[in-house]
Amino acid sequence: MSLACFVWPFLAGALLAWLLGGLLARRLRRTAAMREHAPVETDDADTPIDEHEPPDAVARLQSAHAAIDELTARVAELESTRPETVEKVVEIEKPVDNPAHLARIAELEADNARIGALQLRVTELDGATRPSTPGPAADVMSAPDTAIDRRAARAAGIRIEADDDLTVVEGIGPKINELLHAAGIRSLGALAQTTPTDIRAILDAAGPAFQMANPGTWPDQAHLAAHNRWTALKALQDVLDGGVYPTASARPKPPRSSIAEAESAARVSQLELKLAELSTGRAPDVERARAAGFRVSRVAERDDFTVVEGIGPAINELIHAAGIHTFAGLARTPVDVIRHILNAGGPNVALARPDTWPAQADLAAANQWEALKAWQDVLDGGEEPS
Repeated sequence: MSLACFVWPFLAGALLAWLLGGLLARRLRRTAAMREHAPVETDDADTPIDEHEPPDAVARLQSAHAAIDELTARVAELESTRPETVEKVVEIEKPVDNPAHLARIAELEADNARIGALQLRVTELDGATRPSTPGPAADVMSAPDTAIDRRAARAAGIRIEADDDLTVVEGIGPKINELLHAAGIRSLGALAQTTPTDIRAILDAAGPAFQMANPGTWPDQAHLAAHNRWTALKALQDVLDGGVYPTASARPKPPRSSIAEAESAARVSQLELKLAELSTGRAPDVERARAAGFRVSRVAERDDFTVVEGIGPAINELIHAAGIHTFAGLARTPVDVIRHILNAGGPNVALARPDTWPAQADLAAANQWEALKAWQDVLDGGEEPS
């Protein structure tokens, strides 16, 4: 209860007591004066006293009662409105917690944590897949600065003006060549390590004039050119139409969303796919392989290596026995290691020449079956023609 509830009754009582005390004192003085001036009666009866109050005293008493009633009503009004006022203040100061928003924030924070963990794991696997010793398998995951053999290129029917001439890749003209140079891609090795998605972003940023270009095969072509595999590149380009596989459908537009959670989910999905590919290798595209003339299968995460020209059933079993079970794994294996496996298998397989096997497995792992078929049409028993 507030202080006003205690003060107002005391004030009202004090005012009433003061008024009544003043009236009583005035009446006593008036009675005493009347007795002093009244004549002495022989009758023993007391002189009657006038019981009526003066008019001004009655008016003051009524005014006091009215003031008391007004103050009492005001106190009651304040007491009745006080709880409502306090409740409003509490309601304003109370923090607002939206369960849906809090749950969504928690999901986004979890996604960010997953992205960081996936990026770390991808980096670890990516580093683990890079061969520590030089060899043809190093071509799969890295792009060393190999000197361009222009004489070999001319012999294969390909003309290259300079080491940074990216127009050797079918589908790249002078303007796109300049765009890629401006983006920091100045060598065939660098182009081989750039994904089609990243190249697509460079083309999109350059304007609508480059929207029709399809960079899907550019890294594969650059990979062959960077390692002077000009015969294989020529065979591949004989299959391509403007740098695109004839059966390739129109390039789908990449989804673009400004919604933060959609971008986060897409990033997580992309990293998970890359992590799966680095761990076990991409699953073979059976239909695409069949269309190119291959019969492929994967049983219990084990690829059939006999699609690699030069590998027969016996060597296929030897490689699996050595713990290499996927095309991606074979592509990462140095040629010297493969030779050691063959030597351990006995004289019947020791004479096999595995120099092109990692590169063939690389194309198979990437589901580039048309390119693999075009190259194998040039190979002789799995070896580059002399």
